[in-house]
Amino acid sequence: MALNKQKNITQIPLAQRIAWARAEWESGVKMTTAAKKHGVSRATLYRRKEEEGWTRSDTAKAEALYERAKEVIESRELEALEELEAHLGTVISRQRGLADNLHAMVKEAFDRVEQEPHPDAFKYAMSVKICSELLRNLVNENSKIYGLVSPKASQATAAKPVKLSELLDELDSE
Repeated sequence: MALNKQKNITQIPLAQRIAWARAEWESGVKMTTAAKKHGVSRATLYRRKEEEGWTRSDTAKAEALYERAKEVIESRELEALEELEAHLGTVISRQRGLADNLHAMVKEAFDRVEQEPHPDAFKYAMSVKICSELLRNLVNENSKIYGLVSPKASQATAAKPVKLSELLDELDSE
């Protein structure tokens, strides 16, 4: 009941407020909660409980216990979820930093291959191929990190590894 919003709670007779508090307590609400809600002191409710022999039914006790357990579980789930999200943010941040470092290293290696090509065309082609595969893998990993591609999709579209012997045969045929 939204008594506080409808009219000043003290304007409602004390006997009525006690009756409402008792009904809530008997249905499983904590005495403190019922007292606050209906503007009655806890001491008054406890005294009346003893004087009048208020009791809760076993069903009400069980329901109150269930509701309290449910609240505690939901609270703990929320805390665990928040903790997991914070940890996940840390992991993603660390992974992004590692990916940025790897990208810089691959770029530096590719620049070296470009600036100082190997006299042997095959070795030069292998160097370029290795750098391009590293970049492709880096792009795929970054896509996963940033949530742009699902892991299943990236597995389906990943290039198949090329065997060195196949590459040599291909170069020899040219």
